[in-house]
Amino acid sequence: MDEESWFSVTPEEIAAQQASWCAGAGVVIDAFAGVGGNAIQFAQMCQRVIAIDIDPKKVAMAYNNAKIYGVEHHIDFIVGDFLQLAPFLKGDVVFLSPPWGGPSYKAKESFTLDLLKPKDGEKKPEFTLFAGIPYFKLLEQ
Repeated sequence: MDEESWFSVTPEEIAAQQASWCAGAGVVIDAFAGVGGNAIQFAQMCQRVIAIDIDPKKVAMAYNNAKIYGVEHHIDFIVGDFLQLAPFLKGDVVFLSPPWGGPSYKAKESFTLDLLKPKDGEKKPEFTLFAGIPYFKLLEQ
């Protein structure tokens, strides 16, 4: 894994807990898969995973990591922009853990949600992947 991936990947125990909430699901879409930390855990508990990342190097690392865990055959790896692909995807669960900007935040005197990247969280989706999923807005206190 590269330097960015070490601080970006979801710790294994947390990824396993998140995957347990979806155990038995048919198809899980990991929209911002990175090096596959979450996709691997979903693959251990669900039938199929579609792991998407815009960075081909991250997708290659995700495949390698999945192979180490012996779950690569349960994951479809896609290099692409989830926001462009989403209208064409079908799944039972969508997992969204978008890029957050990295460790540069610790240099800030204070942290506000304005620092998060990308800054388009106010936009409501122009499409829906699944019926009945509410749109949540993160509120700053």
